[in-house]
Amino acid sequence: MTELMPLHFSRSDGRLFRKAVWLGVALAIALSVLSFGNAAAGVGFPVQSFASFGPAFFAWKPGYRSADEEWGATDGDPSRRASLLETGRNILAQEPLSIQSLRLAAWSEAQQGDIATARLRMKMAERLTRRDVAVQLWLIDDAVRSGDLGAALRGYDVVLRTAGRLHAPLLQRLVASLSAEEARSALRPYAVADNPWFPQLLRLASQNGSGAQAALLLSSLSKLPDTTAYRTAYTALVPALMKERQFDLLRRIYPRLPGALESEKYKGDPALRGALGTDGYPPLAWVLAANADRNTSIVTGRNGPVLQIEAKPFTNGPVATRTLLPKTSPLGFGWTVKRQGVPTGTARWSIRCLDSGLSVRSPDLLAGSGGKGVLTLPQPCRVVELTLTVNGGTGSTGPAFDLMDLHWLNAEPASARD
Repeated sequence: MTELMPLHFSRSDGRLFRKAVWLGVALAIALSVLSFGNAAAGVGFPVQSFASFGPAFFAWKPGYRSADEEWGATDGDPSRRASLLETGRNILAQEPLSIQSLRLAAWSEAQQGDIATARLRMKMAERLTRRDVAVQLWLIDDAVRSGDLGAALRGYDVVLRTAGRLHAPLLQRLVASLSAEEARSALRPYAVADNPWFPQLLRLASQNGSGAQAALLLSSLSKLPDTTAYRTAYTALVPALMKERQFDLLRRIYPRLPGALESEKYKGDPALRGALGTDGYPPLAWVLAANADRNTSIVTGRNGPVLQIEAKPFTNGPVATRTLLPKTSPLGFGWTVKRQGVPTGTARWSIRCLDSGLSVRSPDLLAGSGGKGVLTLPQPCRVVELTLTVNGGTGSTGPAFDLMDLHWLNAEPASARD
């Protein structure tokens, strides 16, 4: 068997080997610079722009002359030579054109007041990758300072699609911008079905008292997006507009909301529409009680839809409520009641005119022989909140009755129309 002989170097072999190693290192540095040049050219930035940063910017600087001398001084020490070889490997592994180096350079220049150069470096970094949040945030703030809303919103879009942890603060900033018509106009292109953050923006605006601004933006769209996320946002927007008393704006936008009844008349007409009575967005759709003590449903009767109510004894509370936006101010509200069995407990309509702050309450619907009932409304009353409240009484069984033929009486022309 041939014995493997250990490797030994003569002094001349050592000098030749050192030259070969550092020739390889020099070649690696040259390739790194060429790689940097190609990358920089690919993103449209001249290499000369980085000259002021010195060789350390292009690659980690090992100190070539001292390393060469150190190699000679190792006298064959394997551990020291291994360290020097690792130095060479590090040079090869360097990324001369990196997001980190561009970002740090831009921050340094911005602190020194050279915003123009900092902007160029940040834009170069963005062209390398759009997923660096720090770069995007800097560019967003820079665009805002420059008054370029389009560029700022493009940055917001990138960050909101890639960095979930930043959604809340960025969306807060966008909600604050909704008060400006220019910002609402710039945001319109982002109100599309496949945008995951725009429904969140609408919900946040509804929660923060900016529902009117969000609705103004939506009203300027030719068609409102229709997805599950958007419908959830609309569900928050409608009561927000009611709370903000944006009644006229709600009249305009409600019929356009996906999922609302198409009939323009429905938002102002109390007439039942069968099971469709609960379609749409509360409080402009019926909200019906459905629990162990009180239960209300809309069913199909012989002569049309019926509001069917049942309540247990010793219970009291609303069983049906709805807000309406009639085009004209009705003088009265009418209904027909049909009791089931011996009447127990009580049931009353409460009507609040949200525009004037006036209210009125009906007599007990279950008293007497039943039949048709009428309640005169205070004036003006173009935003009407209907609430049916039932008291289950103290007997062994609670009330059960049907309501039908809900309608306005003698509507008078309103001073302001839609």
